[in-house]
Amino acid sequence: IGTLTMSGDDLTLEAGSLVAVDVSATASTSDLVSFNSATYAGSLQVNNLAGTLAGGQSYQIFDAGGSGTFSSITPAPGPGMPWDFNPVTGILSIDSSVNTTPSDVDTGDNAACCISCMV
Repeated sequence: IGTLTMSGDDLTLEAGSLVAVDVSATASTSDLVSFNSATYAGSLQVNNLAGTLAGGQSYQIFDAGGSGTFSSITPAPGPGMPWDFNPVTGILSIDSSVNTTPSDVDTGDNAACCISCMV
């Protein structure tokens, strides 16, 4: 985990580009890219080096604000947990508002029938 500093430059990521960053769920740290401003596009790949990622964790991966967004952020931090990237702050976080255990799922005979029909 380290810092990449681009003195006096703006960062422009184009469609089709890939940015890979390392995070550590255990140490709550991440790579940091430092620049004046950014235009985000392309894909972001997040590599967790240690620990278990959980909802609500966040990582400052870029230190300047920008515009645009990544077309994809992979891999997912866990089942039912999407990443959320804020281009204005440069913070990558794990969305903890997603309900991974919905209460309105029908687990009766009709549900089994529907599941087998979809296969």
